[in-house]
Amino acid sequence: MMKKLMSLVLCVLLCLGCMPAVAEEALALTDNIYDFRASVDGVVYQLPMKAQDLLDNGWSFKDKGETLQPNNYTIGSIEMVKDTMTFDVALYNPDIVTQSYEKCYVIKLRFDPSPYNAAAPAVEFAKGITMQSTKEEIIAAYGVPNDLYDKEPAYYMTYEYDNRREFCADFYEGKLTEMELYNFTDEMPDVVLSAYDPNPTEVYGRYAAHNDDGTLFGHSFKLDGVSYQLLVPVQTLLDNGWTVKDISTYLDDDYVAADSSCRVKLFKDNKTLDVYVKNYEQDRAAKLPYCFVTEVTFDNYDMEGMEASVPGFYLGMTKEEVDAAVAGFTYVDVNESSYSTSYRISQFEDGSDYLTIYVNNEKGIVTELSADYRPRADELPF
Repeated sequence: MMKKLMSLVLCVLLCLGCMPAVAEEALALTDNIYDFRASVDGVVYQLPMKAQDLLDNGWSFKDKGETLQPNNYTIGSIEMVKDTMTFDVALYNPDIVTQSYEKCYVIKLRFDPSPYNAAAPAVEFAKGITMQSTKEEIIAAYGVPNDLYDKEPAYYMTYEYDNRREFCADFYEGKLTEMELYNFTDEMPDVVLSAYDPNPTEVYGRYAAHNDDGTLFGHSFKLDGVSYQLLVPVQTLLDNGWTVKDISTYLDDDYVAADSSCRVKLFKDNKTLDVYVKNYEQDRAAKLPYCFVTEVTFDNYDMEGMEASVPGFYLGMTKEEVDAAVAGFTYVDVNESSYSTSYRISQFEDGSDYLTIYVNNEKGIVTELSADYRPRADELPF
């Protein structure tokens, strides 16, 4: 009896194992335009979605090999092609590293009924709206638009669910020129982030203090008796007793996205130092210590009792001293209000480095200094 029972169980298990996997149910159009679904060339898609969904159905990017940086999205349109057909998409990369277009997410579909030198795919939206629909038919299907521009010969209509979540149709002289479905939300489907790399970056590895001629634009500054120089790695400040009080990054565990900046508050001896830091790596997130200080701000309140200065300027100097000091610079922009007078000194007319000095008019002294040096990645001095 036991042998028969075991044989029966084994037979059932084998049969189950032979059963074909249940195919994922195909999407269908609904009557709700805010489901953000569209049928393109016979296949229904829902925004946001993986670009791979389009690739799997025979579409490809016209410009191959393009990439998108972390937490960035395209503003312009990216052209998709299939046989003689074409339409445009906008993409978003939610990852912490630079990704190829193929690994990004589609957040917008844009259709031109008469694309140049190509054909438009068959397109359908909720309630049977197509690129052959009139503006009256769209209003009959979706109601009065949230936003409407009606001034002949142009007619623009928008159905907005939320910011960056909308359906749009544009007409000119009564003819459709564009239809667009846009859904950029915080919820991307099935996002798997790349692994964070805790190791020092390549740029950090080749860092060396650059030439400091002792002038303002040698980019040096002094804190608590220690001299530093923009662009100083955050690690150098940590080595001198500063700690991270707060960091305004959306990434985990004090990482900064590739080619991105964020504000950081450092803390030492009950003093708070405001800095902006930049990760100069172009294709990977970096831990905060391996990023570089591009702007440092001192003010009387947060830095009271601690030495904080740049060459020729310091907290507490008088307005008369400032006026005399700035006289030697070519590019000085002065702005005065009832509360304060600010001086912005640049090395060049359109330079990437400058110092801003704030004088409290009532006290007649400098109450804040902000030194800024933000070269591009290809302009680094090391």
